[in-house]
Amino acid sequence: MHLSVSGKPLFDEAGSFKGYRGTGTDISAEVNAEKAAISVQKRFMAAIEAVADGFALFDADDRLVFCNSRFKELSPDLAPKIVPGISFEKMLRENIAANRILDALGDEETFIRERMERHRNPRGPLVQQRQDGRWLELREERTPDGSTFLVNTDITERKNTERALKKSEERFHDFSELASDWL
Repeated sequence: MHLSVSGKPLFDEAGSFKGYRGTGTDISAEVNAEKAAISVQKRFMAAIEAVADGFALFDADDRLVFCNSRFKELSPDLAPKIVPGISFEKMLRENIAANRILDALGDEETFIRERMERHRNPRGPLVQQRQDGRWLELREERTPDGSTFLVNTDITERKNTERALKKSEERFHDFSELASDWL
C-alpha cells in the first residue's frame, strides 16, 4: 500500500506541541499505474531498438523526439548530431551538405523543398541512393497528434539482386537473339 500523508504540527496557547493534524490518502492505484506505464515504455523502447530498420520519431514541430541506434548507423558521420531536438530539415541539410543524398546533387534547394513537402505529407515509400552506394527505402507516417515517424530500411542487397537479375535477363536476351540469328 502506498500512502500520501500531510500534516501540520499543532501547538496550544502556551506554545507546547500537542501533535499533528493532517490527512492520509491511499495513492496505490496512481503508483501502480505509473509503474505499469514505465514498464510499457521500457518494453516499447526495447522493441524499437531491436528493429533491424532505422526508426525516428519527430514531434508536430518536426523536432526529433527519439531514434534507435540503427537510424544513426545509417548515417555514421552524422550520428553525433542526431540528438533529440534537432529538426528534420537540419538533418536533411546536413546529409545534403555531406553529399550523402545523390538525388539532391546539383539542385539542393529544390530537393529540400520537395523532400520537406513529402515529409509533411507522406505518400508511400521513397527510395534514395546514398553516396556510399547504399540504397534506403524511407517510409513516413503521420500520427493523430501531428508527429511523424520515419522508418529507414537498407535495401542495398535487394537493389543489387535486381541489378544482377536485369543484367542476366539482358544477357539471356542477347544470347537468344544471337541463337535465333544463328539458327
